[in-house]
Amino acid sequence: MREIKIAPFMPTEVEVNEISANRAEIIAYPFESGYAVTLAHPLRRLILGSSIGVCTYFCQD
Repeated sequence: MREIKIAPFMPTEVEVNEISANRAEIIAYPFESGYAVTLAHPLRRLILGSSIGVCTYFCQD
């Protein structure tokens, strides 16, 4: 019989590697199966949505 889980695996190890002045690599593990993708999509949208684009920079009124 399968054991009932109360909570998913939460990352216990987090590494932040600075690649350059404006780039970093963040590694977190272990995740429950499929949970990393669930977390990655909103995080990607947040980062892309909060970055200043070329048009926003050059097309200010």
